[in-house]
Amino acid sequence: MSTTAKEKVKFSKAFWVANTVELFERAAYYGVFIVITLYLSRILGFDDIESAAIAGIFSACLYLLPTFAGALADKIGFRNSMLLAFALLTVGYLGLAVYPTWLEAA
Repeated sequence: MSTTAKEKVKFSKAFWVANTVELFERAAYYGVFIVITLYLSRILGFDDIESAAIAGIFSACLYLLPTFAGALADKIGFRNSMLLAFALLTVGYLGLAVYPTWLEAA
C-alpha cells in the first residue's frame, strides 16, 4: 500500500487579494452594464442610438485596455498596480453615482 499523501496547495495572499478585488469589480461592472443604456437614454437624455454607441465604446475599452494595463502593471509592480486599479474603479463608480446630481444642479 502506497502512502502518498495529497498535498494541500496554499495560495498566496496576493492571489486572494487579486481575486477578491476582481470579484467585486465584476459585480460592479455587471451591475452597471445591465442598466447603462437605460441610464444614458432615460436619465441623461441621450437617444437610443447614442446610448448604444456609448455603451459599445465603454465595453470595447474594457476589453482592449487590459493589454496596456498589463504592460503598465509589469513596470510599476503588483501592489502599485492594484492600488491604482482600485483607486480608478472607486473614482469611476463614484462618478457614476454622483454625476447625475451635478447634472440636475446645472
